Amino acid sequence: MTNTSTETRRELGRRGEEAAAVFLQGIGQHIIAQNWRCRFGEVDLITRDGDTIVFCEVKTRKSVRAGQPAEAITLKKQQKYSRLAMLWLNQYADTDCAARFDAVSILVTGEHRAQITLLKGAFPLVEVL
Repeated sequence: MTNTSTETRRELGRRGEEAAAVFLQGIGQHIIAQNWRCRFGEVDLITRDGDTIVFCEVKTRKSVRAGQPAEAITLKKQQKYSRLAMLWLNQYADTDCAARFDAVSILVTGEHRAQITLLKGAFPLVEVL
């Protein structure tokens, strides 16, 4: 038996990632990959913004009781994204490619309505020990 609350969170996250992809395309970014996975984890969205490869974490919430959505990007998550970005860049990108980490914060405000905030350069490359 599957936990309904887990299914609801997954669906909210999936819908948020889709909305983020549409939003980013609307501001001129090209989607390279959605939900890119390797054995170390997953990156929600990888885009190209001009000459820059962007690794984007999407956080979607229905309320701010636990804080703004982007506040959930902990140091541990930043370290994980840094590691994943290095792996992706080593495998797929030009050797001298600019990269950054963005966050898309989505706060659902009603049925079919949401506040979407893009945080460019949301965090720096974090050393992974």
